[in-house]
Amino acid sequence: MTNQLCYVGSVREDLSGFPVVTFHFTNRAQLVLDTQSMFLHIAPIVFCLAIGSSAVNEDNSKNLSVIGMMAKQNYNMGYELVKTSCTSKELIVSFLRTRA
Repeated sequence: MTNQLCYVGSVREDLSGFPVVTFHFTNRAQLVLDTQSMFLHIAPIVFCLAIGSSAVNEDNSKNLSVIGMMAKQNYNMGYELVKTSCTSKELIVSFLRTRA
């Protein structure tokens, strides 16, 4: 795919043991991503990096990194407007099995 880093395989099977990636931002903010947050299956045996580059106003000299919606999926985000800070907490979701 154009401008995307895509691979043939399965995130769960082929990236077993892939290290957690930590992005470091200003004010000691960190974003820690595992494989499920960094990669997205676009077909049964094709997955792509869910982080890409985005040109600002079609000016390629001002590229930005875009960490998409996959990065904090299954997290509850909190914003402190006065302190201008952000926190996140992973959601643990359990499913109850119903008997048929």
